[in-house]
Amino acid sequence: MYCLTYHVDMPKMAKTLALSKLIGKKAFLTNITPVYMEKEEVSSLPGPHFIKVKNIQTGICGSDISMFTIHQSTSMSLAVMPSQKKQYMGHETVGTVEECGTSVTGLKTGVRVVMRKYLPNCATKGIPYEHWCDACKNNDYVMCSNIGEPNYYNHMVGAGFGDYYYAPEDCVLKIDDTISNDYATLYEPAAVSLHTVLKHIPEVNDKVVVLGGGMIGLNIVQCLKIVQPHCKVYLLEKSKLKQELALKLGADDIITANPYQFIQQKTNALYYHDNKYKNQVLINGVDAVFDSIGASWSFNMGLRLLRARGTYIKVGIQMVPTTIDETPIWNQELNIIGVNSYGIDEFEGKAMQSFDLVNQLVHNGRLKLDGFITSRVALSNYREGFKKVLYDGDNQIKVVIDCTK
Repeated sequence: MYCLTYHVDMPKMAKTLALSKLIGKKAFLTNITPVYMEKEEVSSLPGPHFIKVKNIQTGICGSDISMFTIHQSTSMSLAVMPSQKKQYMGHETVGTVEECGTSVTGLKTGVRVVMRKYLPNCATKGIPYEHWCDACKNNDYVMCSNIGEPNYYNHMVGAGFGDYYYAPEDCVLKIDDTISNDYATLYEPAAVSLHTVLKHIPEVNDKVVVLGGGMIGLNIVQCLKIVQPHCKVYLLEKSKLKQELALKLGADDIITANPYQFIQQKTNALYYHDNKYKNQVLINGVDAVFDSIGASWSFNMGLRLLRARGTYIKVGIQMVPTTIDETPIWNQELNIIGVNSYGIDEFEGKAMQSFDLVNQLVHNGRLKLDGFITSRVALSNYREGFKKVLYDGDNQIKVVIDCTK
């Protein structure tokens, strides 16, 4: 079994980061990086409840880029937890079940599945069910209390950027024959966007800003219009390709000029600015900001675009600490909501896991996933796929790795 793997190898990490200061992004495409294809010997299924999945294709996610470019800090909160010496990469994946353990009851060979449990949790760690935390028992596994605990011997092996992976049956979702491989590949990021919107559903006539028009941001636009068609959605995105798709998905307008001045005109907010210090802020701005970028600049801007007691929703992640001006938070009594992937969502009076809800919305035609995949690259040439994301981001929405080649 082969899988693209991120190794916590301090010498390799240091060499790569040092080289990146000299030659830029090219350093992450060399053979000296801690991210490389690794062969793993697996003679049999790790346990009776495990399945073996042959990958078909896998999308490149922003978190994959963070690992690929070693964009992580030793001072972030997660860094203090005991960690594995390596992490298998690729989670936006669809594959075919090739083997089932003797205790597997809901799957059979030949069916297609998507990976829905990837982040560290009781299932992926191989913790016996009787010792699972309450969050995992309630299918809210991204809130796992055992996130920092060590793996058991029979934990998940491999992931999406490889030929196969081995996982407990509970870690995947069966996909029926009516769903294409392309749609199935996009279930995971769609689940993130839907979960994000359901954390804060706008009211009728609310004005909402979405920062960033990548896969997550674009689907936030679509999901906002699904759950509240009578809100106004403004997207901040410079790419023409992404702007056009956003309008098709329901965005009311694209922010192309100064965001503060644009929102002032849409809301009649008061706009204060100091050209000398490049300082800007709105009073009585928009009702909510969904930030799919998560950088320091977008965090600061998002807070300053809001009305008093407005809500900032952070789904874009940075694996390094950010720096923000906290005054809008207390001065305007803002609400801040953090989002970690997916969970148990309440929608139209029913509680469902995010993946199941995406599956339902796709089947009834309410959620469309066409037009997102912009490039395909063979697994044997995976660096080219990452290169497209790093160097041609304006013309890429979702780059997919073909795991059969």
